[in-house]
Amino acid sequence: MVLYPFLLADNSLGYEYKNSISNGCFFNIAARLAKYTGNSTYIDWAERTYDWMSYIGLIDDRYYVYDGTAVLINCSNVNHLQWSYNAGVLLFGAASLWNITGSDIWYERTQGLLNGTEVFFTNESIMFEVACEQAGTCDTVRYLYLFFSSFVIELYLIS
Repeated sequence: MVLYPFLLADNSLGYEYKNSISNGCFFNIAARLAKYTGNSTYIDWAERTYDWMSYIGLIDDRYYVYDGTAVLINCSNVNHLQWSYNAGVLLFGAASLWNITGSDIWYERTQGLLNGTEVFFTNESIMFEVACEQAGTCDTVRYLYLFFSSFVIELYLIS
């Protein structure tokens, strides 16, 4: 048996899954490293990551962010679950790139991602996890992600 970090080869559920949170975190870190170091190579990596996520459909034209897709099917079928933490991490990275570059494209993407978070709010402006809360299937971990996402969105709004 071959061991991978945190995965067993005979139980590798997720090993071929390209999800928004891992790519979104990479995007976010690249954007923030560009901001803090001034190294434009990080901007290049952030842009490549965002463009790839958009190209395969993890980010759609409404700026909704979907959970992921599988390598085994050439990333051709996107899992349309929407988790707030995916949108939150991309929003923070896009806002960082807008701050660094002043580019209209990053302004548009930042606004688009912020507007795309509408699916996570009720008419009374209460945030909820659309992927599980309505069905009553959220667990403690999901609520932690909801907290993280609302924190990231709040950071964006006050910055």
